[in-house]
Amino acid sequence: MEYRIKFNGVTTLSEARYAAAAGATWIGFPMDGALAAAKIQEIAGWLQGPELVGEYAIWPDSATRLDHFQILGLDWIEGTAKDFVNAETPQRVIVRVDMDSDLEGLPASAVLHAASPDIWMQRKAERQEQKWMVNLSGADPGSLDWLSGALPFAFSLDAVGEDQTGLRDFSTWDDWLEALENQ
Repeated sequence: MEYRIKFNGVTTLSEARYAAAAGATWIGFPMDGALAAAKIQEIAGWLQGPELVGEYAIWPDSATRLDHFQILGLDWIEGTAKDFVNAETPQRVIVRVDMDSDLEGLPASAVLHAASPDIWMQRKAERQEQKWMVNLSGADPGSLDWLSGALPFAFSLDAVGEDQTGLRDFSTWDDWLEALENQ
């Protein structure tokens, strides 16, 4: 199966390089202060291929979004449906959706990012014409029965923390990538 994938919350060069080598379509960087702009620029400088996503806990104003686009080279911005602010910016938009999210007023061009396969299965009928991304991090890679029938536009995986300084366990990402390849 051919698929698009986003790696969420990437904070280190090793995560970003793994994601790029795995064929990531997008790499998301947290924009809540967990990662300095200079660090994002440094990591992005090592990457070729994936588009860069600024992941916001709260939607920033238009000027901030434009600054991040110009300074960091972001291709996409992402935030929650609850705080969505529709403003003209050069970035494309990903909107995180949970069971309580109001989907009214979201632009048809936005990619809706379901927090889990269950949420996607329950909410996709509300916006069938929209592109949906499904977060796989809380699901079991051994059970992909929910993928029978319509497929989402894309999938996402959350970054994993370090077990020890400098040591990362990418086995969860490996398991998911293998499961998607075999689907």
